[in-house]
Amino acid sequence: MKILLTLFVLLFSSSVVAEDILDFQIEGISIGDSLLDFFSEKEINDNIRQDAYIGSDGKFTDAAFINFPFFKEYDGLQIVFKPNDKTYKVYSIMGTIFYGYNIDECYRKQKQWDIKITSEYVDIYREEVLKKPYPESNMGSSNTSSIMFAFGSDFSVDLRCYDWDNELLRWQDYFQVGIDTTEYVEWNVEYHSNTTN
Repeated sequence: MKILLTLFVLLFSSSVVAEDILDFQIEGISIGDSLLDFFSEKEINDNIRQDAYIGSDGKFTDAAFINFPFFKEYDGLQIVFKPNDKTYKVYSIMGTIFYGYNIDECYRKQKQWDIKITSEYVDIYREEVLKKPYPESNMGSSNTSSIMFAFGSDFSVDLRCYDWDNELLRWQDYFQVGIDTTEYVEWNVEYHSNTTN
């Protein structure tokens, strides 16, 4: 009886977390939403990244939306869906904010998200990797800082700051928050594994 009760609590908690992650929104858009509630079909098709996932099995594709009128916080969104799904259901959404050459502003935004998640969810996996350098010599002192959360076996959230070597690259520093389904993440990992072999 005790084992059954424990299993029920674990399953119930997992399902509550899964439902709650669906409430996370980036510019009002959540995992599982239809893109047609936010963009016209023409806008979606016009913004599909043609150079994304070259050589894949075509299970997923994505579109990049930059500075749309209803965006209030993010400069751009990158949203993943299945190309044969006429509802354009969202499987991954990533929001980007550019901070010029001020990485500290990016870290502040990352911290806000970190506090929001850790204050609302106690028993979730959290992994932090700070200022990881790029292996390529032409990237200079560029690095990324990421905080990743796993919500059960269904969803993950990635908070990432990109700190570019401004003297060498002159690229803007930026923050990205990504909310991903495990289905998409596993497919994407396999795709990149196949393209690098």
